[in-house]
Amino acid sequence: MTVHYDRLISATLYEEPIRTLIHLFKYHHYDYLASLLGSFMVKHFHSIGINFKEYNLIIPVPIQSPRLREREYNQTKLLASYISNSLHIPLRDDIIYCKNHRVSQTTLKKDKRKENVKGIFSVRDNLENKNIILIDDIVTTKATVTECSRVMKENGAGKILVLTLAKTQ
Repeated sequence: MTVHYDRLISATLYEEPIRTLIHLFKYHHYDYLASLLGSFMVKHFHSIGINFKEYNLIIPVPIQSPRLREREYNQTKLLASYISNSLHIPLRDDIIYCKNHRVSQTTLKKDKRKENVKGIFSVRDNLENKNIILIDDIVTTKATVTECSRVMKENGAGKILVLTLAKTQ
């Protein structure tokens, strides 16, 4: 798989107790966990010395509209909003969007995930000379963040730093 982002950093591994917190946050309307989880992310990324000064925008991985109606919020946007406020970098959740519906990645085996996200994202604005922080909650196969990064690079994005709350082993 060709990687289109410049760096990917996760705050922690997707294991207990974070696994349960993320599950509650995503699927059980515990949206108030965004500030706790976002704070955890910001503290971790500062502790490892990431230089955020070179980034112009924070963009959350978009959620499909049927899933958004079902959940009533995009958990990744909530994390991105907290991070944006903490780092004083503008949040833009209107630039990248899902143009096609797909099966949830959680239901697929690793080898099918890349195929599942191919071509589903589109970009509304020119990102020329913009360095972007792309936010996601969990990274497993990197298929989603790779596809988001690909369409942003095709639309002129400079550096792309992917920050996630957790990663699978």
